[in-house]
Amino acid sequence: MKIKDEFFLKNENGQNIVKSRDGNVANFIVLGNTATLLFELTKERDCSKNEMLDYILNNTDVSTVLALSDLNVFIKLMKENDIFEQEEQ
Repeated sequence: MKIKDEFFLKNENGQNIVKSRDGNVANFIVLGNTATLLFELTKERDCSKNEMLDYILNNTDVSTVLALSDLNVFIKLMKENDIFEQEEQ
């Protein structure tokens, strides 16, 4: 999974907000700390779910259960808002 080139993060009033270069984000998407880490990771390169989980566990102080929950929420949010590039079949 990888973030499309048109999307980026912008910090506004202490909140990390997903923006698109064309200004076309249907929803106002604010990311927490873990989601921000994942956004930055998947903006740089294509990652599997396992790679993202390992990244969370190696870069935060959260349990595996919480990391997996945060990861599932992040993936669902990115897919629902069409922020990930299309996966090749």
